[in-house]
Amino acid sequence: MGPNKFSFVDEGEALRQLGVDHDTLLSLVGEGRLRAYRGVGKGHFFKMADLAALAAALHPSAAEASATGEEHDEAESVPAEGSGPTRRQHDPAYKVHLRLVADLKWYDLSDDDLQTWVRELHPEGYPRQRTNITKVIARLERLLALMDDAATGWRNLPPGGAAKS
Repeated sequence: MGPNKFSFVDEGEALRQLGVDHDTLLSLVGEGRLRAYRGVGKGHFFKMADLAALAAALHPSAAEASATGEEHDEAESVPAEGSGPTRRQHDPAYKVHLRLVADLKWYDLSDDDLQTWVRELHPEGYPRQRTNITKVIARLERLLALMDDAATGWRNLPPGGAAKS
């Protein structure tokens, strides 16, 4: 784990730092091995120092490799002179979150909006748009399947369990 300018991080970053799933993170908190600090809403925050210590205990071989310099972290590499600071790309979990938030805008569209768009759709654009929509539906169905598979193994489900449509 490289240096971080924040002393606290959210649950998503804690999961990445520890290399565990959400259920395991909750178990570590419940066992008292990691202290969670309440955040706004449902999420919790964690101290970077606590995560680093726990990660070293959970993954001692990774901590040894890091201490001996065997591991190379691209985020810590120095940019070439004159190239300026490197911008870190979004991690996969955050990319999915951003896409889902953006896609919630579909709720803003009425059936009349959809019908108007289809009425104005140019015949040459139909195959491309149909392909795009089909691919999006397939990705969302895959995401639902992954979520459902993951939820079946969770011990710490919220009251009422997983929502089914």
